[in-house]
Amino acid sequence: LKKYFVKFYNRWDMLIVPYPDVKKQLKRAGIRTNIQVAKLGVDINKFLPAKNKAYYKKKIKLPDKIVVGYVGRICKEKNTLVLLEAFKRLDPNKFFLLMVGDGNPDIVKEFKEYKNCKVTGFVDDVEEYLKAMDSFVMPSLTETTSLATLEAMSCGLPVIVSKVGYMKEYIHRNHNGLFFPRTNPAVLALKIEKLFKDDHLREKIGKNARKTVAYAFSWERSINKIK
Repeated sequence: LKKYFVKFYNRWDMLIVPYPDVKKQLKRAGIRTNIQVAKLGVDINKFLPAKNKAYYKKKIKLPDKIVVGYVGRICKEKNTLVLLEAFKRLDPNKFFLLMVGDGNPDIVKEFKEYKNCKVTGFVDDVEEYLKAMDSFVMPSLTETTSLATLEAMSCGLPVIVSKVGYMKEYIHRNHNGLFFPRTNPAVLALKIEKLFKDDHLREKIGKNARKTVAYAFSWERSINKIK
């Protein structure tokens, strides 16, 4: 299959890829076609910081707690069980877990059985759920750009991510996000607690996250690059 796709791609005039590492990987695989980078875009007018988080928490029937959220498939490659294990180490009277998405039935069942968690299934109005969150976690074992993370950042959320894919390039530690070792739930729990013990750090990361997306990942910038 690899040989077939290399031959197939080499017949094209141009390949458009979402971030520089993909270009490097394709070049190493023997693809000689002209490869251009056009980053994914986020609708920054739709994914906005919430003016009233309490309103969105009430709207989707969440308790009055610190809401830590995730958006995407609930499955092995997204490493979601590490998030669940980390969450079990946190104070259940203080923190609540919001899983926006669906996936592997066995893994989803584990989240649903945990009382301090809400699993929504797939939704169309993702931005409303992001606006109810106080922070966002992307624990993936493998990622490309992670549009879900960019959308969370556009909503001004402080994000905690594993150091994979393009996330390791556009996120800078203690500036617009935090990293954690992807197989270590204990460290992830500590990072979540760190955010909510340090108001200044949390607010700084959230504001810088929004600025990062508005400057480098807006739909307008992405569309203009593709044109």
